[in-house]
Amino acid sequence: MEIHKRLRCAREVSGLTQQAVANSLFVTRQTVSRWETGSREPSLTVLHDLSMLYGISISELIGQESITERKVNFFAILGNVVFDFLLIATVGFGTLLLLLIGWMISGCLVWGPLYAVYMWLFNVGELNFVLFSYHPQGVAEAFCYLLTFLVGLFLIYIMLFVHKLLYKMSKSYVKYTLKTIRYTTIKKN
Repeated sequence: MEIHKRLRCAREVSGLTQQAVANSLFVTRQTVSRWETGSREPSLTVLHDLSMLYGISISELIGQESITERKVNFFAILGNVVFDFLLIATVGFGTLLLLLIGWMISGCLVWGPLYAVYMWLFNVGELNFVLFSYHPQGVAEAFCYLLTFLVGLFLIYIMLFVHKLLYKMSKSYVKYTLKTIRYTTIKKN
């Protein structure tokens, strides 16, 4: 049996539709259809993902009696160590510094107005605040404090978004790096 027929059979045995397979692999339904009709062949990475999705081995999926060997590419390890060192030394420390500065600025923008309100409420310090008075200067001052506080909250939201984005990028980079170090070969019996 050819690969495209085995792909279709494995999908049907698993009880999945082409759309469900496409959604789990982040491809279109037409791509899955092309694999199953034999007009296109999936890559080895896609075959691995399909075998994980269907719960069978790659050798069963491609219909060969074979032995799967995992090997380590030592040159990839050396290249990744050198590249990662340079990446962390330049981009990593620069990004860390920018994140630290961003958190400091957003913290100051949030805590500054809160501290000013605290000083006004409890009459702390030697500053004479006209905050919340009916004087036009007091209204402008209160508006500036409120605006500063809101800008600080918005910057905190942006910083959290940047942290999540950097975490996802780092996670995918590490996953890619590990894939380049370890590779799989299939040998026939």
